[in-house]
Amino acid sequence: MRYNNFVQTELGLLPEDWEVRTLGDELYIKGRIGWKGLKKDEYLVESPYRIINGSNIINNKIDWNNCGYISEERYNESPEIMLQKNDIVITKDGTIGKVAKINSLEKPTSVASGLFIIRNISKIIDTSYLFYYFNSHYFKGLVSSRTEGSVIPHLYQRDFVSMKIPLPRLEEQKLIATILSSLDEKIEINNEINKKLEELAQAIFKHWFVDFEFPNENGEPYKSSGGEMVESELGMIPKGWKIGSINDLGTIVSGGTPSKKKEEYYTEHGIPWITPKDLSGYSQF
Repeated sequence: MRYNNFVQTELGLLPEDWEVRTLGDELYIKGRIGWKGLKKDEYLVESPYRIINGSNIINNKIDWNNCGYISEERYNESPEIMLQKNDIVITKDGTIGKVAKINSLEKPTSVASGLFIIRNISKIIDTSYLFYYFNSHYFKGLVSSRTEGSVIPHLYQRDFVSMKIPLPRLEEQKLIATILSSLDEKIEINNEINKKLEELAQAIFKHWFVDFEFPNENGEPYKSSGGEMVESELGMIPKGWKIGSINDLGTIVSGGTPSKKKEEYYTEHGIPWITPKDLSGYSQF
């Protein structure tokens, strides 16, 4: 895809053959009506009818193992938010903008009050393109502009439906989604490989440094091959090992927030720094 001519739009510069559409004009967008919210004591231990909330969205997927259950009556009273396959859900409370696509649906499922259901009813939008658009930094920026400054951040339906979306031709949308999907698959494979390697590393660590079966000078498991063990304040340890603290290995320091009273400490271009908030919810270690 090579674009030669760009035009200025309300979303900024876009290729001249792209369109700008309003979400509410192209999509089915619904959320749970406020007075139909569920109380904690209405959730069931088990039921044929499920309900999901924002905490069930993990890494752009639904964690079906930890969803809630509701009665048939509660499910049927809100047909407008009964999930369908290929629906997209997005959080409007708490951590706003978490997105997941419903790739399969084994049981009838509804959504809690913190979610929007987005259903593609348009003939000019590809659902996968839409999913990736909702995951883009550009869309996250639009959400932030609608919620910043709020004491309790909340994305209102009236604001959501009025948001704009840039649309290339349908064929280009599908190509964009195919490329991004292929990258996602490779990332997923790499994550699975990393997970297996981490499990292997943990197993080796336990075998060597908890069970004390590290290789001796003959390459044999130390403890089970008769390696000498001695008493310590932590129990029996291999002979020659010592007990110490992390402080014996180096200096431990904690960070601090630069004073906000000194404007010169904060600049657009400088040395990056992080806070615990920047790491919260980040699981890719």
